[in-house]
Amino acid sequence: MYKFIELKHKLVEENMEGVFQISQSLMQKKVNYHENILEIAVALLKDHQSYFVLHERILFKGKLVKFIGAIVISEKSDLIEYLRQSIQKNDLRPIRIFSIEDNPNFLLRYTDEGSAQLFE
Repeated sequence: MYKFIELKHKLVEENMEGVFQISQSLMQKKVNYHENILEIAVALLKDHQSYFVLHERILFKGKLVKFIGAIVISEKSDLIEYLRQSIQKNDLRPIRIFSIEDNPNFLLRYTDEGSAQLFE
């Protein structure tokens, strides 16, 4: 399992399925495709605010959809540095980023194909 070693974070160990389901519902919003996840993150993420970061590993078995990745909480400055370093090393994994606020209004996703998607 990917451990976000390069990212200053707090590991989420409870209610992982609930956090995953919130991300799934945010992905029902309108999607915009972008070339550069770092540019979007710098523009959208707010200073001194915490975000869920999900390593996107999902098991599909029949109708079952189960999240099997890691979830961490991190702040903008740490996320930006992590994205910058991961892109530079060509080691950015598929992730989802969204606010830990009660009603997050967007989700930022980086896919294993290397595209950035903004759901808002």
